[in-house]
Amino acid sequence: MPKDFSIIITALDETWSLEQTITQTVEENSCDIAKIVIVTAQRATPECRAMVAKVISQHPDLVSEHRQQQLPGVGGGIRESLPAIGSAWVVMMA
Repeated sequence: MPKDFSIIITALDETWSLEQTITQTVEENSCDIAKIVIVTAQRATPECRAMVAKVISQHPDLVSEHRQQQLPGVGGGIRESLPAIGSAWVVMMA
């Protein structure tokens, strides 16, 4: 069965909780997940960006980051990230 299930996670100042969310999600669902995209805003804290880089390095084939570019607000960042998903099903986690 193909992995046709992706997850979008928004992050602004999360560190430990972001790492725990991704770790637990991957441990329990890795065989079903096609992709995890972490959406960050321009004003994301340096600590949050460092954690995003850490989880990407731990799961480079599964986790990626989309840095919000033009559309305003969290919803804008999510909308910008959708074309990169390519999955039939998307779960939003915030």
